[in-house]
Amino acid sequence: LRGDDRVALVSFSHEISTLASATPDRDRLRPRLRQGRGTGGTSLFDATHTGLVLSDRDDDRGLLLVFSDGLDTSSWLSPGRVLETAKRTQVVSYAVSAQGTRNRFLRDLVNLTGGSYLEIQSTSDLGTAFAGILEEFRHRYLLSYRPEGVTDGGWHQIEVRVRRPGVTVRARSGYMIIGN
Repeated sequence: LRGDDRVALVSFSHEISTLASATPDRDRLRPRLRQGRGTGGTSLFDATHTGLVLSDRDDDRGLLLVFSDGLDTSSWLSPGRVLETAKRTQVVSYAVSAQGTRNRFLRDLVNLTGGSYLEIQSTSDLGTAFAGILEEFRHRYLLSYRPEGVTDGGWHQIEVRVRRPGVTVRARSGYMIIGN
């Protein structure tokens, strides 16, 4: 992490715990990383919603990293409700899961927000995955436009393409216009 990066930590099982609110203080974060304990059910949808809301507070584009096996056994919120929240934020989401895990929710989340889905073979690969995500995120371009003749409200699908060969494009799959 860089000196100006602010990080919040949210741990989840059947309960969601904010282990650290957004801070650039890495010394404060390190011991809190070890506090998370997985017991009981898994509230992946509720925790993802919490992460989206926490990440969307700053003026800068937020980054949400979800490390999970992708299973949810105890959330109150539905996957659809969380994806609707993702549409209303400027957060880019990445998901890291165990290799071979087929999780539609996490894949829909990253496709919707312009992130990517990574599969790892073991938890020893988490550090490399985390560093790769931060590197990719820091090398993004932010493009914006103001649509004309589009009705307020609702989700508007978009597709971003480039003519240059060998370039990977990751972009939100659409945008929301919220009425005045």
